[in-house]
Amino acid sequence: MRAAFYEKDITPPLYCHLAGSYTNYVAKDVLDPLHVKTALFENDGVYAAAVAIDTCEMPDDMHDIVTKRISEHTPIPPEAVLLSATHDHKGIPITDEPQVNAYADEAFKDVVYRLIADSVILAYMRLKPAKTFFGKSKCEGISFCRDFIDDEGNCRTFKCADGFRPAATPDREVPVIFVTDENDAPMGAVVSFACHQDTVHGDNYSGQYSSVAAGILSERFGRDFVTVFFQGTAGDVNHVDAEHHVKPPRDFYKTMGEKFAASIEEAIMSSEPMPEDVGCAKSRLPVKRRILEGDALIEESQKLVEEKDLMSLSNLMFYNCSPKSEETEVWVQCLKIGDAVLMGFPGEIFTEFGLDAKARSPFGRVLNATLCNTGCGYVAPKYAHTQKSRLYETKLCFGACLDENAGYQITDELIRLAKTLSPKQD
Repeated sequence: MRAAFYEKDITPPLYCHLAGSYTNYVAKDVLDPLHVKTALFENDGVYAAAVAIDTCEMPDDMHDIVTKRISEHTPIPPEAVLLSATHDHKGIPITDEPQVNAYADEAFKDVVYRLIADSVILAYMRLKPAKTFFGKSKCEGISFCRDFIDDEGNCRTFKCADGFRPAATPDREVPVIFVTDENDAPMGAVVSFACHQDTVHGDNYSGQYSSVAAGILSERFGRDFVTVFFQGTAGDVNHVDAEHHVKPPRDFYKTMGEKFAASIEEAIMSSEPMPEDVGCAKSRLPVKRRILEGDALIEESQKLVEEKDLMSLSNLMFYNCSPKSEETEVWVQCLKIGDAVLMGFPGEIFTEFGLDAKARSPFGRVLNATLCNTGCGYVAPKYAHTQKSRLYETKLCFGACLDENAGYQITDELIRLAKTLSPKQD
């Protein structure tokens, strides 16, 4: 097997818009640089490229533009490339969603798409014999479910009172693929953890808690060590312990990064060798959109007026009046590295689906990645879509556009793809 890691600074110019906060504001400083990071694996002419990009969401046009450039300059086919947003709320300005005050910088976007592709091309140029290892640990105390079931069985976001319970238990597992060269020198790691990257305050570019962890691991394993981070299934998970009404301090992202780095190192220290094997499977899955019409649209609008939720009402009107089809397609993807699988979900997936994917996977070693290849917003379970549940993740807009069955269809397709890569067939 051969492997290579490459990271590229993609910090934008100042005064570009910062996505992810529903506020129209721009970056005025750089807390820490933003990156695209690639982990590339090859065995017997089969490639798997796992690419993490410090951006909030995945624009619909990125996948085809970036994979085309890669395939033009390397033998790596589009189906072998997984592109994932780290869901960095202080990331690069490439998402254009004016209804939530997100504005792409078109000049920067043109350049950064080429730089993202170049991170894979440059990794390809640096492929060399490597060894892979798998380990896992847990990271406690930094991730919490933000949605709660009330005493009538309905869901609320960030609202917890007596008798309420969290809607899910976060997946706090930290799976790690650790890679060394043939002389046992550390090269990099592929890691996953399920917690939103919305942890930094202010108007600065920042790679959030995963950037803090990456810096610590570079100090530990060498300055050329690259940590490729993928956000796990964290659509309903962030760093605020709303159940116990604990508000984290402004610099909590540093504590998160330190704890996360310690968990990664623990996983590395207990890791075991993996076989030399690489595989990829990718498909376009048709899913239905949520569309409200007639009385249903009027009823939803009235509810938002009663709740004085003017932003959601505006989003609903914007969405309803925009051209769209009843059905769309999302990319679903699995990469096999050794005897582990990286499962690439589109959109912001809720905890339930990630845990289900791990439980049903034919691979015993699983890393989940979200916001992969396709921008489709939040993907929530059926309980979140009930009439009286009021999760902001399911208030209809382009950021929550798929119907209540989409998450189950996506998970089933991931399992099907994983089975095509695994010798363990049902």
